[in-house]
Amino acid sequence: MIPLLGAPWIFILCFHYKKQNKKNISSKPKELLLISTACIIILIFSIFKTKLILYILPVFSFLAIASAKILTEASINHLKVYNRILIILITIIPFSILLISFMDIGFNFSKQYAIILLLSTILVIALIQKTKIKTAYNKTAYLSFLFGIILIMSGNEFLSRNQSQLNSFKDVAIFINNNLNDVEKIVVYDYLIPSAAYYTNKNIITLNNGRDTVNRETQFEENFNWQDHLINIQTDIGKNQAQAILSSNAVLVTRNKNHSPEDLINLSKVFKNKKSFKNWIIFY
Repeated sequence: MIPLLGAPWIFILCFHYKKQNKKNISSKPKELLLISTACIIILIFSIFKTKLILYILPVFSFLAIASAKILTEASINHLKVYNRILIILITIIPFSILLISFMDIGFNFSKQYAIILLLSTILVIALIQKTKIKTAYNKTAYLSFLFGIILIMSGNEFLSRNQSQLNSFKDVAIFINNNLNDVEKIVVYDYLIPSAAYYTNKNIITLNNGRDTVNRETQFEENFNWQDHLINIQTDIGKNQAQAILSSNAVLVTRNKNHSPEDLINLSKVFKNKKSFKNWIIFY
C-alpha cells in the first residue's frame, strides 16, 4: 500500500538509491535523515493495534522533500529516466480505467470519461515534452504535477461510481439521515468505521466483540471519554451497556460478513425493521 500511496516519488527514490553505494548515501546526511525519519514513522505505527492509513501520512512529506532535493541535484540523464518513469505511471492510470470500463469485473466507470481522460493525458504529456524549459528538473516537476492531477480526477470518478463495492458507509448514512430523523446513535457491531463521522452528525458507538481492527490504542488518552464510544461486549457489563444504548433512539449496523453470531442476534431483537445494503445491514 505504501508504494502506491507514495507514487511517483517512491519509485524515483528507489531508482536513485539503487544507483548509489553505501558510501555515497552516508555522505549525504540530509537525505539520510529524511529517509530514516520516514522509515521510523512506518515502523512505529506498524506496531500499533489500530492500523489506519492516516497514521503514516507524515511519511510522505519527508519523501517529497527528499525527492525534491534529489531532483535539483540529478544529472540530465537521470532526469530523463525519471521522466520516463513518470510518463509510464501517468499513462497507466487512464489506460487502466479505459480497460476497466469495457470489462465486467464489478467496477463501474464511464467509457466517455475514460477516453477523454486518456486523450487529454497524452496531449498534455506531448506539450510538456515539446516545451523548452530552462531548468531541466522543472519538466520532471510538471510531469509529477500532472500525475497528481490525473490521480485525483480518476480517483474521484472511481470512488463516486463504486461506493458499495468499496465498503463505503455513505449509502447507509444517507438512509439514516433521510429516513430516521429521531435516531441519535449509530451503533456499529464489531467493526471500526472512521469515515462514518464524515457522512453524519449522529453519535457513533462501536461494539467490540474481539475483532483485531476494532481495538484502539487508548494508553495516550487524557480521559475516559473514549469508553462512551467503544464498548467491549465480551463482558457482561459491556453487554448490558450495549442493550441499554440500543433501547433508545439508536440503530444497529453490521457487516454482511458477520453471519449473525449469537451476540448480534440478541442485540438486534429490540428492532422491528431491517434493511440490507450490499456490504451492510441496518436494524432500526
